[in-house]
Amino acid sequence: MRKVMRIIGPILALSLVLWATPAGAATRAGTWRGRTSQDLRIRFIVGSSERIREVGVRIEYENDTCVRVVTWRFGLDVSVRDDGTFRLNLVDDRDDRNTARIRGEFVTRRRAEGTFRGTYSDGGPCNDLGAKGTWVAKRV
Repeated sequence: MRKVMRIIGPILALSLVLWATPAGAATRAGTWRGRTSQDLRIRFIVGSSERIREVGVRIEYENDTCVRVVTWRFGLDVSVRDDGTFRLNLVDDRDDRNTARIRGEFVTRRRAEGTFRGTYSDGGPCNDLGAKGTWVAKRV
């Protein structure tokens, strides 16, 4: 009986620790890919230090008369919060009226989801365009 307890005790203790550890405490490091509600691509990379290092996303901006699809690619250094959420504020360095704000949450170890919104001004006949939607990504 003592031999059984010597084996079961440590296994039980380890099981309790793993069970009590929230899914968010697991590393999110890796490449994440998915689609937006506009059926366009989103991709981001999370480093081993739980920081988002890179993002690439295509967003369709529109108004009553025009539609523009813009590809955003940025190198970043944004922390993932303890609760598994993050915010990315992208601003065009040539025209600060062009923005994309991406909010997200790691809902499981392999799935993230969130929302985006932004503005775009081409300075031409389309003038001010807007975008908003949702996205879902999986770790690959």
